[in-house]
Amino acid sequence: MPTVSETDIDSILRISGMAVECTVETEFPPALFGQMTELFGSKSCVYYSMSADLDNHPIWDGVGYNLNGKRVQEYEDHYRALDPCFAGLRHRAATGGPLIVSTDQVATNERSYVDSGYYRDFLLPQHIHNSIIFAVNDRYGMLGLFGFHRAAGKPAYGADEHLKARLFGSQIASALRIRSENDRHLRTRALAKKLMERAGIVDYVVMDTRWTLVDSSGDAVQRLLGLSGGVRIVGESGGRVLSYLPGYVKQHLEDLVARYSDGPAVTPASSDQPRVFDDIPGWPRVLVDVLALDASPPLLLVALLDERHGALSESKFADFGLTPREREVARKASCGLTTTQIADQLRISRKTVEHHLDHIFRKTGTHNRTALIYRLSA
Repeated sequence: MPTVSETDIDSILRISGMAVECTVETEFPPALFGQMTELFGSKSCVYYSMSADLDNHPIWDGVGYNLNGKRVQEYEDHYRALDPCFAGLRHRAATGGPLIVSTDQVATNERSYVDSGYYRDFLLPQHIHNSIIFAVNDRYGMLGLFGFHRAAGKPAYGADEHLKARLFGSQIASALRIRSENDRHLRTRALAKKLMERAGIVDYVVMDTRWTLVDSSGDAVQRLLGLSGGVRIVGESGGRVLSYLPGYVKQHLEDLVARYSDGPAVTPASSDQPRVFDDIPGWPRVLVDVLALDASPPLLLVALLDERHGALSESKFADFGLTPREREVARKASCGLTTTQIADQLRISRKTVEHHLDHIFRKTGTHNRTALIYRLSA
């Protein structure tokens, strides 16, 4: 009957807790390898970020402990082509078996194993004889792969180590998932910042249709709270964020949301969604829009603009060969006016505005107003 001591359980919990505190995934293996090799009674170990597709997807970000650095770089090729543990792990992944294997489970002939070139040329110089490899995964997929090693003369990894691997894998999965989500969040934020800069957006607030804060950047919430005039639109109860918007901004958002209520068949054209308000007393210029999401309720965007927003380049007008009337329409569109508003101000029909927009989009290689502003901005 496999057993794990209370000391080992405490060690597993301590290591997992330290892993959560590491800022990025590749930091925690070096910080924790000493304790992990002690936990598994090992001499050396290696860690790789992984994909659930062990057969085709590359392994990357390898980190080794007590191994030759140059050899660690070679581990992927050796694991795939020669290591019986990896072959066994891949088989278990394909068949849905537990993703923990050790040398004694897969090296059916000890003599052929130690006589192989892989053992003689790769493992033996690093004092590796026995190995246990296990994948760390959760219900969303595989997250990492650990391999621990013992030298010749040491006992093979047995049932106790397999039990430790199961416990350790389940604990460390949460740390890896946090790291994965955090990395994705940082990448998304970096992309959003680039897009904001190009669109002349200083900060933004995103709310759901119940006026509850979903996301924000910088001090946008504090700025909105301090701006003059407004109607309270979010209660303080239920964890909601208190925010204020002028009544006609709120009404514009409510009108947009209402046009989504009956499904995608009646969604407004993308070119008519954004609206820039630049005449609110005490407020900066703000862009108001609805962010449509697949199979989810839309989100509400209030973006604080700087003076660059809507500043279109005359030289780019010329580069794209826009006519004087097309330039007028483009300028109006960049200020957030709807097709109807542009038609009223230029005293032309809505159909004529749509005709001009089609020509502008085609000439600039864009498909909506947001892209058009990016393409024509100074």
